[in-house]
Formats: sequence, C-alpha cells, structure tokens
Amino acid sequence: MYRWRLACLAALTAGCGPKTTSKPPAVGADTAAQDTAPPGDTVDSSDTGDADDTEIPGETADSGDSGDTADSGDTGATLPDLDALEAELWSAYVAGAPTEWSTPTPAGAAVEQSLTQGSATMRYTVERLGSATDPVPLYIALHGGGGTTASVNDSQWSAMQSYYRDSVTEGIYVAPRGITDNWNLHFEAESYPLYDQLIERLIVQENVDPDRVYLLGFSAGGDGVYQIAPRLADRFAGVNMSAGHPNGMPADNTANVAYLLQMGEYDTAYDRHTEAARYAQQLDALEAAHPGLYTHALYLHRDGSHNSPWSDRDPSGSTYPVIADYDAWLDSGDRASVEVDSNAVFWLDNYTREPWPRAVVWSLPGWAHRDGRELSSYWLAVDEAVIGAGSIEASYDPADNSVTVSAVDVAAVEVRLNHHMLDLSQPVLVRVDGTETTVSLYPDEALMAETLTSRGDPRMMFSAAIEVAWGDGAPAVTPLTVYTAAP
Repeated sequence: MYRWRLACLAALTAGCGPKTTSKPPAVGADTAAQDTAPPGDTVDSSDTGDADDTEIPGETADSGDSGDTADSGDTGATLPDLDALEAELWSAYVAGAPTEWSTPTPAGAAVEQSLTQGSATMRYTVERLGSATDPVPLYIALHGGGGTTASVNDSQWSAMQSYYRDSVTEGIYVAPRGITDNWNLHFEAESYPLYDQLIERLIVQENVDPDRVYLLGFSAGGDGVYQIAPRLADRFAGVNMSAGHPNGMPADNTANVAYLLQMGEYDTAYDRHTEAARYAQQLDALEAAHPGLYTHALYLHRDGSHNSPWSDRDPSGSTYPVIADYDAWLDSGDRASVEVDSNAVFWLDNYTREPWPRAVVWSLPGWAHRDGRELSSYWLAVDEAVIGAGSIEASYDPADNSVTVSAVDVAAVEVRLNHHMLDLSQPVLVRVDGTETTVSLYPDEALMAETLTSRGDPRMMFSAAIEVAWGDGAPAVTPLTVYTAAP
C-alpha cells in the first residue's frame, strides 16, 4: 500500500470516528432486530461545508438515494447527509494524492509514465483524445508478443499505442508494456496491483469515469484479458479479448462485465479458435444460471487467421462475416455467417459499470491479490487468507430492503452497503441459508474513508457493513456499523 494512502486514511478519518464502541454480539437466525441505544444527539450535515459542489466521477443525481437526513429505523438516530460526505471525502482524497497525479495529460500527445510494485515496473503511454471536460472513459490496450525478446515485445508495445486509438473519440487511451518478456507478461503476480494502481491514478489524474473503464487486448494481450477480467472484474465495465488463449481461466467472476470475444475461424495455434468457442459456451451456461449477469458475444471471424482478413479496430463502420452459430460450428462444422461491425471500442462503448450490482458471483480462487490490501469484490470483502478456496453469491433487493447471501467453503464474509443500494434509515433483512435476520445499521464515516482509500474509487465508498459467518450451527449475522449514543 502506498504510504500516502495511510496518511490519507488517517487524515480522512480524523473526526470521523466509528459509530460503534465495540463489536456488537452476533445475531442468530432466531434473534429479533438488533436493539440499539437511543441517540444522544443528531449529526449536523451542515458540517460538511461546500462538499455538495464537488463532482464525483461517474456519479449522477439519484432522487431515490437516502443521502438526505432521515430517521434511522427503530434507533431514532438521524442519518448524516451521505451524498455530501461522499463528495467531501473524495475531495480530500484527491487533494492528498501524490503530486505526480495532479497534472493531466495534454490533448494530442502520448506521454510515457511508469508505476512500480515491489521489484516490478510497468511502463505505459497515456494519451488524451477529444476535448471533453466531463469525466471520460479509459481504454487500456494490451499488446501482443510474449515469450520473446525485449526488442520484439517493445515493437509490439509500440504498435499497440495506436492499434485501437483511432476508434476512440473521447477518452484516455493507455497502452501498458508487459512487465516481463515471459509468455504471461501481462499477468504476472505483480501485474494485478499495478493495474489497480494505474486505474486509481488515472481516475484522479485524467478525470476518468470509474464506471467506464475498458480492457482490450490482442494475441498475448488477449491472453491477458482472459486472466485479468475475472481477477479484477469490479474494475471494468467491459472487456474485449482478441486472438488469445484462456489457459484454463474460468469465467465465473465476469458477472456484471460485458465480454466480447473475437477470434479467427482458422486461428488453430494452441486451439485458440475452439477454446474461444468453448469459453463462449461457458458464458452461455453462466448466463442461463444467472440471467442478466453475463452479457457476452463471440465474433468468430469466418475465414480468419490469427490477424487477418478480419479486424477488431476498423473505425469505418465496415462489417465482417462471423460464424452465426458457434455451437453448430463446433458440433458439425456449420459455417453459416452473419455480418457484424466488429469494432471492439464501438461495442464496449455501449456498456457502463454498475458499481453496486444487484447480484455478485465471486469465486475466490480466481481473484487477484491487491498490494496487501483487503480482498474485496464490489460490495463484498473477505479475509485475504481465504483467497485459495470458496465461493460466494450475494444479492440485494431495495423492494424489501434485503440482502441474501450464500457461500461454499467460506468462513465469513463482510457485506458492505451504502445509501445507493438500500434504505439505511430502515431495518435491513438478511437472508442466509434459509434463515432470516433483521438488523439495524448506522452509517460509519470511517468505513467510508477506509473503503475509498482501499480502492481509490469514488463509486466504491460504503458506509454500513454486516458480517455473515458460518460455524457449526446456524449462520451468525453481525451488524458492524450501529448507532451508539455519546457517553
């Protein structure tokens, strides 16, 4: 973790003390709603100063949010203005960021920068396209090569600096150089925290919209997309994988990420062509099991080899023939085709990340370590020690102010909430393994600061939390943020 993060967290949490003096007892399946002490005094939202005028990238006004002051369920407490607090914390975070993050890239020039993680350094070029002053999308483009000399990989990196660029009208176009010259140069262990740092930096430096971050890659870069998308899924609105190989990486974690696969019909090396079709079938099965979560498409380019005569970057609007039914193609060689505009950037631009998706599917073995920071996916978090096992599925429903959680081989999970998701002024119903528990929560400003500094994402601030733990008996549900009256 950056040293500045620790200083930033300390500064942000000064005067933001948690609303609990000690961890409350677990609430079992048969326990009634959590009793809380009556309020001592109300929180004055006017203390947030001018924070209401601070723009959070990607955020739009939501009349349904409970950011305005309201009674907190049966506690009698008054909620602070959470929208104002979010803006205030984000403003303080930006002000405390490293100096080198404060200078945006001038339009029309590609600038080389670098980030370091341990002994690994990621070089990248960043270029601003267009003249937008509002938050803009970010396109991260991974080059081919891998498993070859540094000079060849440098040449591939140079080519990627313009490969998809002409399709971007407004936004930030970034081309990272693989951190090694190995076959997996885009997904070494150190790569993942570097991508995290890259996105966090550009949100601040370039006013990137965190809900419009896209990952694209060709050949070895496509290999990288297959690995990175599931391991850092909550960072991306959508991804494009072209001409790569999945190397056994499952797709479970790509729920809520729009996924475009592109492959030449005759790209037979390492069975890339059939692997792409089988990966699409895997996504088909996941979508059938979780309707609406796994948006995807496969453009299997008819008569295509590794990189011709098809294109994933033609900005002209031309169409290319792709196999109409990849199931039939796999089963019987049916090569019937349809015409599509296969421009990857144009396809991705249709999708925006939902930072608080209604449902999360999280397979822990397929997730990435993040620079010693907590292990989290969207609004779920677990102890990093459990990264090697287990899976979690969770959802929430504003209609009845509820959360539903199920897990396999996981000891405990922290469910994080904010006022964009549920009404925190009312009791929250928690369903776990067929049991129901009602808890009352109270927003914790310190948790908001902690989750902001952990991810560097203004859309990933959470103000309330519940722990769900599995033991020998019924699951234990513990509200972690409750109101405690001043002594």
